[in-house]
Amino acid sequence: MDRHTMDELMGAPAETPDTLIRHMIHAARFIAEAGLLTPSGHANMTARLPGDPETLYLIGKRFDDSLREDDVAVINLRGGVRQGAVEANVAEVLGMHTAVYQRLTDVNEVNVVLHTHSPHTTAFAVAGRPMEVAIEALALLGVTRPVPVTRAYAPRGGEDAVGQILEAIGEDSPDTPDTPGTPAVLLANHGLLLWGRHVAHAVYTLLCLEENAQMVLASQALGGPRVIDPEQTRRALARAEAFRRAGDLTGSPSASASRP
Repeated sequence: MDRHTMDELMGAPAETPDTLIRHMIHAARFIAEAGLLTPSGHANMTARLPGDPETLYLIGKRFDDSLREDDVAVINLRGGVRQGAVEANVAEVLGMHTAVYQRLTDVNEVNVVLHTHSPHTTAFAVAGRPMEVAIEALALLGVTRPVPVTRAYAPRGGEDAVGQILEAIGEDSPDTPDTPGTPAVLLANHGLLLWGRHVAHAVYTLLCLEENAQMVLASQALGGPRVIDPEQTRRALARAEAFRRAGDLTGSPSASASRP
């Protein structure tokens, strides 16, 4: 991916359908090029504009350089197709996407749902093991509990699978039901389902989840990870927010002296 497309992806969230579709395609290509998928390249992504919550844009084809704008289908929040075509194997999992939007959208500003078979996070899903928060980058996304895993394998996108996803989002949450303390659910014997505020946020979340999984697995050779305490996560988030509000550093001595 060239510098221009990456800058565009990581810039301001999309405000028009054309820009959103372009961001989605750039993101899908980046995810593939960054090695965030298994060799099958299996993944799918939906996204929407904040002002049009009922309309979802869908990439269901293999994430690679061949993706084009006409590969993006348009569906509604119930999974009905408005424009384009949705392959049968992708139609199977649409219920996972729409359930997340309906469950979390009001408080969490969920505008992207991404499903991948990322190798290190999927290892946790195959083992049926929640993933501890062990790296700072994941903690600073506001993850205050281990990324949960669904109870058992169930046919993908079916009523049982979707029910388990919603259960995993809500179970044992240290926060309110609408702030689940996790940006993702591990799908038992299947893969990863995550969500974000906009396309770049979802891509960064995937990067952090996969890096965290890789480091947790690597640390097993040294006795296992030292996980980050949720209270320390909250303190780190508060500190980061204070610095964000203070703004960037400048050459002014008085500005440096007033840092939090």
